Amino acid sequence: MTATDAAPEPSAEARRQRIEDQLTQAGGERSPANLAERLDAIQCAMPHAERVVL
Repeated sequence: MTATDAAPEPSAEARRQRIEDQLTQAGGERSPANLAERLDAIQCAMPHAERVVL
């Protein structure tokens, strides 16, 4: 098998969709806004993640 015969590497999106482990995101009610924005982005990328606000 040569390098050209190898299957292409899956995209980051495809790899994220295969993650089945439980993921809990924790944010604080009074955390900086940029933290909430980052948690929002993770939630979009990994919709099965649970999010809690402390």
